[in-house]
Amino acid sequence: MADDSAALEERVLKVVSESFQIPFKNVNRQTSKLTVGPAWDSFATLNLATALEEALGISFTVDEIAELVSVEAILEVIERKGTA
Repeated sequence: MADDSAALEERVLKVVSESFQIPFKNVNRQTSKLTVGPAWDSFATLNLATALEEALGISFTVDEIAELVSVEAILEVIERKGTA
């Protein structure tokens, strides 16, 4: 299970890195709207949600999309969905 969790986290980090054009090595669980800055606006959140859905084969509700404010929060939402 730990391997699955680590693999999931790496996939999420990769999507966040690509979505915001941040070097992968600079993305971690603490990466958030605050650390990314204005580039992580509501439109970017929708694009991120779509990219995560495509990469992970899941779907987010509108309420879940509103929670996608950091890598940590993304992982928590996915865990609650039982996808981790």
